Amino acid sequence: MDELKALLDEIGRVSQPERLIVYGLKREGAGERVRDVNVCVVCDCEDKRMLERKLYLGIESEISFDVIIYTPDEWKRLLRDPQSYASRIAEKGREYGEA
Repeated sequence: MDELKALLDEIGRVSQPERLIVYGLKREGAGERVRDVNVCVVCDCEDKRMLERKLYLGIESEISFDVIIYTPDEWKRLLRDPQSYASRIAEKGREYGEA
C-alpha cells in the first residue's frame, strides 16, 4: 500500500488537483499487492495533454496507472449527467485522502 500512496502523492504533486479520485484498483498475489490503478484528476490546467504527458513520462512506479483529467468546469457539467463516465467515477471511486 506504500507504493500506491507514493504514486498518488506524486500524481498530486505534479498535477496540483482539486480532487484526486481512485477507481478501478486491481490487485494480485497472496499479499493482494496493487498492480494497476485508475486515477481521475480534477484540476485547473491550461493543457490537459501536456499534464497527461508529464504524469506518464515523469512518474516511475511499480504500479501501472491510467489517468483521466477533467477541468473543474467539465467535472461539474458531467456530474449533472448520470450516464457520463465522470458520474460513474464519482459514484464508484474514492477520493484520495478520505478515510
